[in-house]
Amino acid sequence: MRRQAKLTRLTSIELVVLGLVAEQPRHGYDVEAAIAARRLRSWTPIGFSSIYHVLNKLGAAGLLSDRERGRGVKQRVYRTTREGRRLLGSELIRLITTPLRTGHEVELAMMFADSLGREEFLAALAERARRAAANLREEQRLQTYYRQAHGRLWTDIIFQHTVAHMAAELAWSRSVLAELKRTKVQSEED
Repeated sequence: MRRQAKLTRLTSIELVVLGLVAEQPRHGYDVEAAIAARRLRSWTPIGFSSIYHVLNKLGAAGLLSDRERGRGVKQRVYRTTREGRRLLGSELIRLITTPLRTGHEVELAMMFADSLGREEFLAALAERARRAAANLREEQRLQTYYRQAHGRLWTDIIFQHTVAHMAAELAWSRSVLAELKRTKVQSEED
């Protein structure tokens, strides 16, 4: 593998791939199978074709080593290096200790919402609430699947965080919509 610049941060896709290889040595197809089995695409958009690109990138950065195995059709098996385990650990700590600042895009849109007509604005908020409710139901369905399939303590902990955020989003959307329906929205010019 060709060496490239040292990585100091991981994208979510790189974190998934490095994390899976840190659990056990894996070849590319095994990484894909683990992503599919755990439904990790719910958290990060990782395509099958990008797995090999990420494996090569992590290898070139010195975070993974590889070795061919098998007879006939050879498979390249990846393992984490000491540096890979160190970076994975520091990234996990960084992500766990950093509270997520969410909603900035909707807050930005709300700053300029008076550019919309009242009915269009209310319809957009109603659609946001509808989508938030659908997302929450899907996340709860996924939580049930994970609990049955994996039964890991971390499953409930992970989903408690996500479901709490989604429930708060839904409550906020419904609350703002109800308040705006009760009152007339005035522009700052009034």
